[in-house]
Amino acid sequence: MKLITGNVWLVVLIAIGLSFIAPAFGSLLAPYVAPLLALLMFFSTLSIHLRHILRNLAEFEKTAATVLIVHLISPLIIFLLKDLFSEPIYLGLIIATSSSAGISAVFLSSLFGGQPDRALVTTALSTFLSPLLIPLLVFIFARTSINVDVTAMTATIVKLVILPYFASWIARRTPLGEPLKKISMSASIILLFILIIGIMSPTIPSVLENIQLSITLGLLITVLLLINFALGFSIGKNRPEHITYAISASYKNYALSTVIALSLFNPMVAVPSVIYSVVSNLLLIPLQFATKRK
Repeated sequence: MKLITGNVWLVVLIAIGLSFIAPAFGSLLAPYVAPLLALLMFFSTLSIHLRHILRNLAEFEKTAATVLIVHLISPLIIFLLKDLFSEPIYLGLIIATSSSAGISAVFLSSLFGGQPDRALVTTALSTFLSPLLIPLLVFIFARTSINVDVTAMTATIVKLVILPYFASWIARRTPLGEPLKKISMSASIILLFILIIGIMSPTIPSVLENIQLSITLGLLITVLLLINFALGFSIGKNRPEHITYAISASYKNYALSTVIALSLFNPMVAVPSVIYSVVSNLLLIPLQFATKRK
């Protein structure tokens, strides 16, 4: 287990490499992304008690500030750079940057020495608000109306956030609770490995078909993620809080933005979300070295 938890950077690198080398194989995992995310949330919340969540709700200012960073800062920057992009790429960037916080942020906060209970509150609030905020921000910045199926998104939130948490709450009260906690970190890393391949593989052809554009967008999105990371980092008052809010503010639900772009517009609009998935996972590699503890 220590071999896995101590070398997450290698796990992530191998997953990204496999996504590029064998995207057709990785695409077979795509239908299982949702249940795998739910399972990841289950393992990530095994040690999060309800009192921890209630305590963090009392510090609502930090959570609200993080959610504002998640949804507003990057779209505003893209809006100021609007003239640099073609219309479909600009629209795709607005959709990608206004997307909600990634569900995996809960596990990543735990992995890198943060506080998963705080990440859970922030991610849940961002996810719950996304059916309202994403269409609103896309309309404000891109003057484009998008129809988001609120019922479907609410059902997804219930399946990926609420039900896994209550399943972990029940598991903690059974004889399986402690054994599950002991394997939760290793199991979560394995799930992260599979999820990276399952989410990235179907999008890799779009990256390779637009290699020059992908490189340009990759550099831009790297800067956006680092800005969000720095702003989130500044919210915390100690090391665990710094890490938690930084990850929650910068690790987005790029799977959601990809689905919105592909289902409502042409494939070019989805390219920024695809690059988000590549860059976000690549940045996990230096992040482990930067936050590694003895």
